[in-house]
Amino acid sequence: MNGQLNEILRRLQNGKTDVDAAIKEIESIQYKNDIEISPKKRARKLKIYINAIDDKKDGKNIRINLPALPLRFIKRLSVFGLKIAIKHSDKKDTVIDLAEIEKVKYLFDALMLLPPFEIINVDSKDAKVHIYTC
Repeated sequence: MNGQLNEILRRLQNGKTDVDAAIKEIESIQYKNDIEISPKKRARKLKIYINAIDDKKDGKNIRINLPALPLRFIKRLSVFGLKIAIKHSDKKDTVIDLAEIEKVKYLFDALMLLPPFEIINVDSKDAKVHIYTC
């Protein structure tokens, strides 16, 4: 298919064929439509896992293993929180406006288009923090 198209364009460039004939030849090329593209897995949820050693409790582990939260829910919650913050803040001290809210929406929409990946991965001797999409 690619070779046929290149040959038609080469003949057109050399003046061996006219534009109307080239268009008819290009339209007559049979394209392969039977190729199936499998959709990639997209991120739908955000998972947070924290495991730390607390020195105040004699070195016992503190584990926070939150359930995976849907990204759409987090998006709506963050937009709602920003709107409430704008409404109840001093107008002269507020640097957040409605354009910033659109940026937050755009950020979460972009996260939902990507495949699952790890956002934060910290492993040290006294703490582990993992935040990832799934």
